[in-house]
Amino acid sequence: YCGAQIFEIYGLGQEVVDLAFCGSVSKIGGLTLNELGRETLSFWVRAFSEDTAKRLENFGFIQSRPGGEFHANNPEMSKLLHKAIREKSDNAYTIYQQHLASRPVNVLRDLVELKSERTPIPIGKVEPATSIVERFCTGGMSLGAISRETHEAIAIAMNRIGGKSNSGEGGE
Repeated sequence: YCGAQIFEIYGLGQEVVDLAFCGSVSKIGGLTLNELGRETLSFWVRAFSEDTAKRLENFGFIQSRPGGEFHANNPEMSKLLHKAIREKSDNAYTIYQQHLASRPVNVLRDLVELKSERTPIPIGKVEPATSIVERFCTGGMSLGAISRETHEAIAIAMNRIGGKSNSGEGGE
């Protein structure tokens, strides 16, 4: 994949892209070299300060942590969603929706607001879910990435809905 440029860059300005990822696409732009340098330096300073001499600070980049970077899949949201599903009450679901609507911008789609002049399509003209799910296909995940039980559960679920599953191990 060396030099394939099969991705779009998010969060880096054109100056950085031209220097480090020449020819790649970055439609939304982002950090300049100076901003990237300042951010990198701030992490370096924190890593080598007296306060963190014995233990590095965990910013929560990988896993949700109190006081760390925001994650859409965080324990509070999971608990609210599970409660709404378990109780099957409008009130619990409304609380979940309110938390969902008030979360910080996390991904690009959080910046998108859909507006349409078109009239909604009548539900009777919408393709039924039973035929839509037949086109579902799981991504290939090797047995080293997830457990055998997970592979089997995904395969069983996809078979039940008429979808396709991919083991990631050559298609067996």
